[in-house]
Amino acid sequence: MAKTGIAPYGAAEHRTAVARGKQTKTAPTAVVRAEYDAVSGNLLLDLHNGAHVALPVSGIHELRGHSPNKLAEVEISPARDGLLWRSIDVGMSVPGLLTD
Repeated sequence: MAKTGIAPYGAAEHRTAVARGKQTKTAPTAVVRAEYDAVSGNLLLDLHNGAHVALPVSGIHELRGHSPNKLAEVEISPARDGLLWRSIDVGMSVPGLLTD
């Protein structure tokens, strides 16, 4: 089996990574608010571009069958491009959700 090496990570690579992170946080699909609405059964997202999106949880396989209390525990990833439910071990990409 071939050995793999770790790529060098210096100041230039760090600056590039920080710049990419800033771009992700301000992308049109970056999430600024996420919550589960138990009344409608929808996952509600407010995006950086001002859009408000309501996604029916019944159409999201990974979330179907979980209690409203668990679904309400949604967290936004630090890069604002993902959603996480720690208690049910589910994480998903927001751009992926929006394109499915």
